[in-house]
Formats: sequence, structure tokens, C-alpha cells
Amino acid sequence: MQHTLSTSFQLKRSKMNKKGQVPIKLRITINGKRIELATNRMIHPDLWDTPSNSPKGKGDEAQILKNYLNSQ
Repeated sequence: MQHTLSTSFQLKRSKMNKKGQVPIKLRITINGKRIELATNRMIHPDLWDTPSNSPKGKGDEAQILKNYLNSQ
């Protein structure tokens, strides 16, 4: 039997805070069943690159967030 597994990061835009930031969720899909886990990180939606599912930019803050998400 063949199993499928995929992971991606998604923004939870419906949970925007007063600063205009939204939580970043880790979505795991196994054989078509999805679960979402909190990463405990927030980002402004304009700083998120949707096609690559990662933060935009090459600055220190973006690199720190990218490293954190890659370690998840």
C-alpha cells in the first residue's frame, strides 16, 4: 500500500491581531487527511510569499523565521 505525506505552511488570515499579524500554521496531510499545528509565530500577510509558503525577504528577521520554520 502506498501512502502520501505532504507538509506546508499556511497563514490563518481569519485570526489577525491588532498589529495586523496573522498566525503561521503547519499543515500536514497524510493520505488525504489534514491536520493543522500552531507554529507559535506571527507575520504580517504582506511579508509572506504564498507560492513558496515562506517569508519574503533576505533580512535578518526573515532568515530567522525561515530557519525556525525549516526546523519544524
